[in-house]
Amino acid sequence: MAKSPNKVFIVGAGASVDVGLPTGRELKDIIAGKLGFEFEHRQYKSGDKNILSAFHQHVKTGGGEDEGAQQYVDAAWKVVDALPLNTSIDSVIDAQDNNTIEFVSKLAIVQSILEAERASPLYLDKRQNDSMLNFMQLDGLWHTKFVELLFASCRRVDIKKRFEGIAFINFNYDRCIEQFLLHALMRNYGMSISEAENSMQALEIYHPYGSVGLLHRNGNVAATSFGAEIYEKDLLSRAGEIKTYSEHLDDDIEADVVRRLVQNAKQLVFLGFAFHQQNMELINPKKPCQTQQVYASVHGVSDSDQAIVMEKIKRLIGKTPGSVNINLQHKKCSKFIEEFSQSLTFT
Repeated sequence: MAKSPNKVFIVGAGASVDVGLPTGRELKDIIAGKLGFEFEHRQYKSGDKNILSAFHQHVKTGGGEDEGAQQYVDAAWKVVDALPLNTSIDSVIDAQDNNTIEFVSKLAIVQSILEAERASPLYLDKRQNDSMLNFMQLDGLWHTKFVELLFASCRRVDIKKRFEGIAFINFNYDRCIEQFLLHALMRNYGMSISEAENSMQALEIYHPYGSVGLLHRNGNVAATSFGAEIYEKDLLSRAGEIKTYSEHLDDDIEADVVRRLVQNAKQLVFLGFAFHQQNMELINPKKPCQTQQVYASVHGVSDSDQAIVMEKIKRLIGKTPGSVNINLQHKKCSKFIEEFSQSLTFT
């Protein structure tokens, strides 16, 4: 059996804010605009045209009449009406427990996240012949500070071994971490894209709720480039890769892998994570962890809620209080990594 990574990074939406991706609440607003379909004299007026086309494509593929797309438009409005009453689009899906609402929500998630990736500084516009990220423009990101630690005293031949010592449990749908690391490998070690992709196979990155597509090719024709513009057929396919909370629980194999990572890690690092109870349950190994140190960025969390976060972490690791060094810092991810650069070192 492969040795479990010593460091496990548990990542939430706050970790992608630096690169222009929306928070959970911002994503709600974006999705509300996309699913708020309006028509005047049977002519399209508002809502996302790509999603609307996907409704029609889905009906045609299923052998139904084109008018059947109205059921998805009606479901879209049910999502819009419920969004103000929920903390996230995931909560709407979970609360409604309706396949049609789940379907339109997943389409909206994929469309919204890919557009956000495309507006991110991590996006490369192939029409302008961009082939590699400009790291001079990305200097303030936590990703850059993380890579400084990751690459310190690490030769090209040793990068796979270093990757084997860490893992990411990423609750975001985006691929910002994968995109940044891929290009960092190419720039720092002079790797080709295929060499960088090969090296990254040693790094475990799990998306409990799925993602908008496989980023790295590795011979896979179904890969989706960062910020890709996709249309009806591919949008429908990528929506199928998004998971609900209950779908993740039903996936015993992946759930066991994620919990094993948490249980065996010596160091747990929470970045931009909101500590929602259902997400804590997803990573809870139900057995005492091997954890010796916990570091958590809690930017935007009140003092009262920080005490609750501390209790949640203690319940997660299941050890006697005081036997684990737990550090909470009210800092954004970039400043957080600066604060604990010596503690988080890989050497």
